[in-house]
Amino acid sequence: MFFGCVPRECAAQLVRVFPLQKYRDIRVICSNGFLLEQAISQTCDARIIGNDVGLLSSAVGTLAAGGSFDIRFTGELEFVEQKVGDARFRRKVAAVVVVSNMTRFCRRDVLQSLRIHYMNVFDRFLDKAEASLERFFATMRLSGFGICDFREHALAAAGTGAAVIGFPPNRTGYIKFVQGFMDKNIDWPRVSCDPWNNRHLSEFIDSLRSAGVPYCIGAGTRIDGIEPVASYSGINCHQYYMYSESCTSSLVRRSRRSRAFAYEPVVSSALHAGTKVVLVQVAAGDMHYVKTRHCAHETKHVDARVNILVFLDGRLAGAFGYREKRRGNVHGVLVQFGFALSTDRHLPRLVAALSTCESAVTYAARSMCVVGGMVRMTVRTNKPCLMKYCGVFRLEQRSPGRLDYVSNVRRQSPQEIYREWFGKFASRHARDPREASQPVAVA
Repeated sequence: MFFGCVPRECAAQLVRVFPLQKYRDIRVICSNGFLLEQAISQTCDARIIGNDVGLLSSAVGTLAAGGSFDIRFTGELEFVEQKVGDARFRRKVAAVVVVSNMTRFCRRDVLQSLRIHYMNVFDRFLDKAEASLERFFATMRLSGFGICDFREHALAAAGTGAAVIGFPPNRTGYIKFVQGFMDKNIDWPRVSCDPWNNRHLSEFIDSLRSAGVPYCIGAGTRIDGIEPVASYSGINCHQYYMYSESCTSSLVRRSRRSRAFAYEPVVSSALHAGTKVVLVQVAAGDMHYVKTRHCAHETKHVDARVNILVFLDGRLAGAFGYREKRRGNVHGVLVQFGFALSTDRHLPRLVAALSTCESAVTYAARSMCVVGGMVRMTVRTNKPCLMKYCGVFRLEQRSPGRLDYVSNVRRQSPQEIYREWFGKFASRHARDPREASQPVAVA
């Protein structure tokens, strides 16, 4: 329902380390997914006052607090106004929820068919969203909700004995697009806010201290001169820090769960022109098990949305993973990671080529509801280029410590890609197995 929420475990940690029971009122800044409100509701009996400026969070929060405001759908969403124009506020909030989910299909013409599907069955989605809101409200309570700049909302606690907790905004380009589309096509009493950057975090905390407001503020960046009292390390290598003068110290690290399974590693010298290639989609736990066994131990693994294992004649040869890329005008499939179990016979190049094959990319694109015309990959390295990608990816952009690659989707089957690779490299003698014992990452 919501975009850009902090991890649930991180929100629970912030609530756990802050002495909520000492305060009668608690003001939450930037409610967004209402994870903090849910955690506080289950922890103490304090009055909870939420805050946000986005339409979705504002509508849900206002409804939960027993209020309402005018919502009118216009422009590309005129068809929604015809369905809910005279409906009660709860029904209109449910329509906002459906529209926020539909917005992801409004960016590219190739996805218009999915948007049309939403339009044809909008009433069905509307009923489900309204039922979902009922279940959502049962998990929390709100005594009030402020649609205003979070800094204004926080400083209003001065002199009232209320505490302030929350995470200042960290909007990505995709979240800004969703909110921009909704603000363009929905009329509601929105408010304007001063620009925010994480560089302002120290100034914001100083203002709370000067006003004598108890606080616990979480952020994804370290602040010079202020020591965090708690930190959370997520499974995707993102770390959050919590700053307060009233917290107990805490360190939480969420680890991945590996799921072991039996397999035999590839023997490169046994590969031949008729070797059978099979791509297998697996769960994150299976992929994590393979990565921990065959990638460098100091590597910080990042989970992918779609995980693929490469088998050659029934033996595991490598793996790669995809996630969606939504940034600026780029909207498509990104190779999140890739590696081969051996460097012999240029196996990393085969794995990289297979990550661009039509069957794998199309499956990933459909799973993530993105456009699958191009495949992109970002490599963190100080090298000017990587030779193993020659003939597979094209270097699109070079910047300090980073290489951006792009490739067209190969209209070949995995077997055809293998035969092409075998024809180029099979004539070369394989190196000594002892020299090829170390796996190499291709992304």
